[in-house]
Amino acid sequence: MPKPMDDTTNYWAHRLGLAETETWPPRRKLGHQPNGHVFWPKHIRDDEAANKAHLSQQFGRALTDLYWDGNSITFADDAYLIGVIYGLNSELDRHWIAGRSNNASLWTSLQKPSGTTGGAISSFAYDSPTHMFFGRDNDDRNLKRIAEISISQLDPKDIMNLVKRLPVYKHGNSSVSEMLYINRSGPYMCQIGI
Repeated sequence: MPKPMDDTTNYWAHRLGLAETETWPPRRKLGHQPNGHVFWPKHIRDDEAANKAHLSQQFGRALTDLYWDGNSITFADDAYLIGVIYGLNSELDRHWIAGRSNNASLWTSLQKPSGTTGGAISSFAYDSPTHMFFGRDNDDRNLKRIAEISISQLDPKDIMNLVKRLPVYKHGNSSVSEMLYINRSGPYMCQIGI
């Protein structure tokens, strides 16, 4: 949601028939309606504090509307930026805690910056989802949190050790990790190759 000019997001937006919008709520157009929207509000480039307040307000309004309107799936990329930097943890938590009653789902990704001492987002992100995906992670604090995940019939220490040893491959100028997928309602997990 908050990162314009992201090639991966642009690719999937086009492939899934999503329309980009700089305003919320999106302006309705005549004719064919998109399958959904990618919301990228304009930034205020010359004033960092004003930009942060502006983006917080814009994303906060969108998250609140999507929660109350229901019948939606929102993908918030990334949860640290939205929750901590823009101060919208309570809006994210509302989706995680009570979204099911509105049929309002929230999918998030999290790339917690190295050296972050505080919790990036609330524990609801770990404790309530049905589907979880983990890339390789060797950060001791993150691994300790992963080892606290409670899923009956799955040993948290096994999850932690698998996450720590997931293979990583070079892809262009970056590295790509295989993923560990966990379905809490199964419960089962599997390693997803690339």
